[in-house]
Amino acid sequence: TARKWNARFGEGFFPEPQPLLTPTRRIVGLDGQAKMSKSLGNTVGLLESDDEIWAKLRPAMTDPQRVRKSDPGRPEVCNIFQLHKAFSDADTQAHVVQQCTTAGWGCMDCKKVLHGNMVAELTPIRRRAELLDAEPERVAQAIADGGQQARVVAQETMREVRDRMGMATIRAPLTPPVGA
Repeated sequence: TARKWNARFGEGFFPEPQPLLTPTRRIVGLDGQAKMSKSLGNTVGLLESDDEIWAKLRPAMTDPQRVRKSDPGRPEVCNIFQLHKAFSDADTQAHVVQQCTTAGWGCMDCKKVLHGNMVAELTPIRRRAELLDAEPERVAQAIADGGQQARVVAQETMREVRDRMGMATIRAPLTPPVGA
């Protein structure tokens, strides 16, 4: 690990990985049963159309104790509210909580707001994917350029690692021999 290597060969050479936690570390799937998983079929794909997203959100599980629109909801147990945390700003989230807990909205109203925010967030991703699909040679070139840049950085890093470990005379090529 980075910590062990740094302790032995020099502090701060390899940065220690740190978790990047968000309010939506674990999102329950649209079925309300298990975490979102493609294999369970309870997800929303990044490249799905607006209509496909709505077709999945419309029947999605919400607060199981909220039977009628006039029943107050519990956003803390509602899967749709967890998705709001990922796709809606703080003001919208506060409004959703207020509307849900006072039965000002029904679950379908809440889902419509979520749908709008998901579409706003995912549309630029879909547009970019369409552009990249239209230019496969550009994607291949970006991958090749990135690979070359990574090789340069990796070679320098390995040189520094060998120096710190007292193995400066050992040189192993990072690129395969031509024709291999």
